Amino acid sequence: MTIANVGRRLLVAIFGLVLNFILIRYNTAEVLNTYVYFISIYMLFYIFANWGGRFFNTKKISENPKGVNSLVSSLISSKIILVVFSTLIIIFLPLKVEIKILIIVFLFLKSLTQIFDSLILYRKKSQIVFVTEVLLNTSFLLFIFLYNNINPISFLLYFVILELLKSVYYFTILKSEISFKFSINKGYKILKKSIYFFGISIAGFVASKADFYIIGVLIDKQTMSYYFIISSLSGISMVIYASIINTFETSIYRFNNTLFKKLEHSLKSFGLLFSIVAAFGFYVSLNYLYKIPVDIKFTVFFLINIFIFTLINFEMYRFTKLEKQNIILIILILSGIINLVFSFLLINKMGLFGAFLANTLGLMFNYLFLRFYLVKKPINEV
Repeated sequence: MTIANVGRRLLVAIFGLVLNFILIRYNTAEVLNTYVYFISIYMLFYIFANWGGRFFNTKKISENPKGVNSLVSSLISSKIILVVFSTLIIIFLPLKVEIKILIIVFLFLKSLTQIFDSLILYRKKSQIVFVTEVLLNTSFLLFIFLYNNINPISFLLYFVILELLKSVYYFTILKSEISFKFSINKGYKILKKSIYFFGISIAGFVASKADFYIIGVLIDKQTMSYYFIISSLSGISMVIYASIINTFETSIYRFNNTLFKKLEHSLKSFGLLFSIVAAFGFYVSLNYLYKIPVDIKFTVFFLINIFIFTLINFEMYRFTKLEKQNIILIILILSGIINLVFSFLLINKMGLFGAFLANTLGLMFNYLFLRFYLVKKPINEV
């Protein structure tokens, strides 16, 4: 079970690595740039459509296993409401009609995936899901590799079809958990309950992605595509780490203070070791696979960036356990502002490194703010 859960997250990481490699080495720059542009627009709306996110879904399902069917119905209703609102904005964007349609479909499918993932984790279906995802992802990558004269729109279409096939499969194996009946009222109640989780998600998005969007605005699409690969390697490292820890997510919330402190100590050592390995992979991948030159200084900051993330990842569990989502929200907003300010100050002068430095500074202040809050609280509350 644990291996399958970690394997699913690793699969996402490997899929992203290989897809980026195929696009940058075996397709035209237009395909890569269109893909990056598509993802960048999608992410802006996904952070809204995702709303409470997987943290909220998993927490609520684990708290009330007998009411899963009703909860899932309400969650899906909330996603439909959010995607409809997003669609009303997307249709007015200055994009090709085909791209608009693909963004809307992809957005809806990915918003449901967070619900499916929580159910897969809770119902211990990760093993069979992992095998199916390996087959689907491998087939897609092989197709894109062999069909290397693909045009940008066709690539996006196949990319969305892949997600559609996954969603159909998830629904098939989880259909006993889903008795869907659309309800605006129930959907609204879910949105209201998860408002802090949404705030945390959007603030976290700004804190972690502001540098990516600003580099596209201040420089050009090609540089943005390169930075997308760099930030993808960072994101992939974070996904791998989080997937290992998330395997025990439902148990972590039930740990007493003694177990919580032991886990914190162990994860700091593991996080440092993981960050060193990730930094080595970052240096080798960029210089020898993607042919994007980075030096030791950049690699050291990558190591620092990932290690700080591992520390923050644990603090998210602590603050969620303490029902301190409002504090997380405030701190993420401050961190997002820091990332924005440093991005504007550093990107024009330092390019890709300046963007990543701004991101790292945002993460560092995030962690410092979280720790400062804990120092000010009585020990029995943390």
